[in-house]
Amino acid sequence: MPYPLPLERDETLYSGLARAWTLAGCPPIQIFKQLLNLPCKHRIHSYLPAYLQSIGEIITVSPEVLLMRHTLYPIFACILRNPTELSKSMFGSGVPSPTLLSRIPHVGMHQQYSMKYCPVCADEERVTRGFAIWHLVHQMPGVMACIKHKVQLHSLLLGDDGLDRQFRMVPRRLEQKIIVSSPIAISVATAAEQFLKFCQGNAPVNVIKTVIQPKLASLGMYTNAGYIRLAALKTLLIDTYGSWLECQQDELPLSWRQFEFVDTLFREKTGFVSHPLKYALVFAALSKSSDMNTTETHNNKEHSTLPTEQVLSLAARGISLNMIAKQFSVSRCKVRRIVELGGVKHASNSLSYAPSLRRSAVMKAILGIDRQSIAASLNVGIGYVEQVISNTPGVSSWRSTLKHNKKVKLAVEALRYLRDTHNDLSRTQIREKLPAQYALLYKENKELLFSLLPQKKAPIPPGR
Repeated sequence: MPYPLPLERDETLYSGLARAWTLAGCPPIQIFKQLLNLPCKHRIHSYLPAYLQSIGEIITVSPEVLLMRHTLYPIFACILRNPTELSKSMFGSGVPSPTLLSRIPHVGMHQQYSMKYCPVCADEERVTRGFAIWHLVHQMPGVMACIKHKVQLHSLLLGDDGLDRQFRMVPRRLEQKIIVSSPIAISVATAAEQFLKFCQGNAPVNVIKTVIQPKLASLGMYTNAGYIRLAALKTLLIDTYGSWLECQQDELPLSWRQFEFVDTLFREKTGFVSHPLKYALVFAALSKSSDMNTTETHNNKEHSTLPTEQVLSLAARGISLNMIAKQFSVSRCKVRRIVELGGVKHASNSLSYAPSLRRSAVMKAILGIDRQSIAASLNVGIGYVEQVISNTPGVSSWRSTLKHNKKVKLAVEALRYLRDTHNDLSRTQIREKLPAQYALLYKENKELLFSLLPQKKAPIPPGR
């Protein structure tokens, strides 16, 4: 039974389910998970959850929206070579584990698996909304500060105590102290948030090839032989994050102090995937060095300046996508993607023709009539005919079958004609004259082929 659950911006899926469980009166966890079609002992990951397809149907939210807006999948889609396996695992039952497919090393950051929250954000949200949420940007591995309030994040340990098998709201601040965060942690959190916004607007793309490498080239950090000037890049990073040299072990691993990780960050042949925070740090440093005016980053700037709420509001009022695109000077594809992610229904260009015309095109296509003849008889463009054929399930494969059957028929007619007009030809001579037709029928239907060929002749002994 569907249970509509509107999720807040930057809210994790775990947070939304925890609110739903609380509103339902805190029923037994097993019963609530059965309503969500989840196994009783399933652990709901804080930023890479599974069963998105099943949960999305229950809470009436598109699984794609859950994946792109309420998980950290966009980040891994921009750094993994093949993120398809990760998305399949998150849409499905989580086998193999999404954390395993994402290759996220918690031990490398000296941090335990936990859910993090800002106590100041929680207090403000309880006053304005009536409840506090688990923010997605706070869950990014390595982030330990809230950039809005400049305070350290508090954490709730998961795993051993089974808290991720339950549904916990953000704890209330009782005796917990609010500690002002260090500039190092704030700069890390800022870089992480900037990188997350870029990935949400552009995933899936290879951030190394589409953004970082072109930016390095524009800064002159490539040698004539095509190698990266690692010393210059490290100097840029040290100039950007110079205070990191005095940071504490719990704030940043010692191996990150001199940014030695950039040596392995660009090794494509080994397929080595580094910690996502490393990509975020390099991305933020390059973004800060100068304006990102390359062609590859134009889509990111367009997305950051496009007001999503206003676009969704105009689309919900029935304003056409073309009018919205002209109003904001962006592409229609960009507007359509935002509208579809927002779950707003819209009319595509296929509605510009009458449904009866589309049905006529489909029927003619099923009969095997060629596209030019269909377009001429219906007085439409051949592009529309190709669109109808490709968008109608089963028509393209059926036309391929008809085309193949026609080739078989022509081959049969050619062999029969050659046999009837040249009675003296042997089987070998017919095969030599019509090799393509002979091979086609030999592969498809040997009995039919042999029925068309003349009778076998006795072999002629040599010398006669």
